[in-house]
Amino acid sequence: MTSPTRPHPVVVIRPTGIQRAFFDEVVTKSGIPEAGLGDGDDDDLIRAYLQSRFARIQDRMLRELSRFPSARQRIIGVFEILGPSFAEPAFERDVEELTLATEASLPEALVEGVRTRYHNWIHNLFCDLAHAAQVTRPEELAEQLVMIYRGTCVTAWMDRRPDTAATASSLARKVVAAATDPSPN
Repeated sequence: MTSPTRPHPVVVIRPTGIQRAFFDEVVTKSGIPEAGLGDGDDDDLIRAYLQSRFARIQDRMLRELSRFPSARQRIIGVFEILGPSFAEPAFERDVEELTLATEASLPEALVEGVRTRYHNWIHNLFCDLAHAAQVTRPEELAEQLVMIYRGTCVTAWMDRRPDTAATASSLARKVVAAATDPSPN
């Protein structure tokens, strides 16, 4: 599918600020598959970008988790995989985009579907790993791990601290150990 030529500029969120660019330029530079653009309007472009970013995160996580031999190690591995991404220029760019998107007041409905799928995926990943690790209360452990995960991402973002994931890994180890300890809490 070839996107229709857009004579008008669209809003582009860049680390240098909110700017305008032509639709075709954005599609070409972002690597968004044109098949995901629907009618090719601005909302479709933003939605496709968010979905593409989610797919990259998901693919990387699943690919790298395969190197950990047990479910318990994969739980901790999530945070070990997350850590290096905080030091990458792409994370800084994503932080800037998130900040600018908030300032640009993107329509909530536009972002909500992708955000919900991402949050559900993270929760299901931890829930599946907790069940596979045969902990006593897997759903409770999954909720705790999701909170650690989200807190880690926000802390790395707000404090610009790539080492946040190491603290999260340590905390996750303790939470997993407590979930596998048969003694009453």
